[in-house]
Amino acid sequence: RHTRLQEKSRGLGDVYKRQSLYNVDGSMRKTAKSKLLDLFNLDPVADRPRDHISLVDMGLIWRLATPTPIDREARKRDGVEYSWNDYLDKICAIICSRHADANIIILVNDKYDLPFSIKDDEHERRAAKFPHLPNVFPKLADTFPVAAEFNKFMVNSSNKVRLQELVKEQLKKHVGQMQSTIIYCEGDTSTNLNTGEISRDYAFKHAEADTMLLSAYAKIRAGDYAGTVVLNSEDTDVYVQAVYVAHQLDGTLLMKRKRNLIDCKSMLPEEVASIIIPLHLITGCDHTSGFYGHGKKSVLQKVIDKPEARELIAHVGQTLELEEDVSEDMTAFVLSYVYAEKEDITCGQARASKWHKQKKKSTMRLPPDKDLSLIHISEPTRLLVQSRM
Repeated sequence: RHTRLQEKSRGLGDVYKRQSLYNVDGSMRKTAKSKLLDLFNLDPVADRPRDHISLVDMGLIWRLATPTPIDREARKRDGVEYSWNDYLDKICAIICSRHADANIIILVNDKYDLPFSIKDDEHERRAAKFPHLPNVFPKLADTFPVAAEFNKFMVNSSNKVRLQELVKEQLKKHVGQMQSTIIYCEGDTSTNLNTGEISRDYAFKHAEADTMLLSAYAKIRAGDYAGTVVLNSEDTDVYVQAVYVAHQLDGTLLMKRKRNLIDCKSMLPEEVASIIIPLHLITGCDHTSGFYGHGKKSVLQKVIDKPEARELIAHVGQTLELEEDVSEDMTAFVLSYVYAEKEDITCGQARASKWHKQKKKSTMRLPPDKDLSLIHISEPTRLLVQSRM
């Protein structure tokens, strides 16, 4: 009897762990953020600006510069192997070619030397694929690793810190051939590579490039710059922040998408752009969990179609303390527009309703309970207030 009770207890514990918001190990449940862009207007602008400022996500440039089989074969025909120097030269060439018309190019890097990060869970899952992650100290003449080894190299944060330094030194060699002023941002420091001057003009306490990019944009506008600014990033988080900020600050903000430039203000109507950040936080991003089985795209479509949905999350983040009426509205939004239940019922009632409707029973597909829901909706409030400080 004691054994059966223990087994039953363990079984109930396992069921309770299968919540809609978190994985069994307690880590955040990731969602497909890029699907959100299917509902954005991504039509390119007709006129390409000259003499603008470019804000560049260096993580994107690293990926674009990854050598193709054609790159490697071309070097073999020259009688040598593709080297780290070739890779760094390609990074410099991509920056120069993609932003040839920019007066100033601000290169923004993620911070990889922090003891803790919101992406620790993701990094640990990637690292688990490799039994050993060596510290690599590349030299310019060394042969560039094959794709699998380079992926392994990039899992180690210390390797990425060293790569950032290599890129910086290579850019210093090329900066004389560029017509633009190059500013290299490394979190809490920034360097004008043309003069070698270190300053804090574009230094930020943020850990990630996506938030630093928009902080840099706000600083540019605060300095009375009235010209065009071009963002270069493929991160969905940057698109979400950009469409919101474009409606808040004067001036033209464009997003570079492959060969095209997109006006950020035209990506979403103003009434939707005004609540896109709380929507993004509630439905899952780098800082918050997503809801199991419920994608962001379908929720955004409902928000676009229904003004009453926008009204429920219009006041999120206005005060640091989560006020009761805002909490009730956010809960109603989740139950009604994520789980398609009535907005005037409790979490418990919504869970019971969803359970009875299921043909194949799954606790992961139930709405979160009251306690878990409160934890989840508190996070967007805190993040939005902090972003305004």
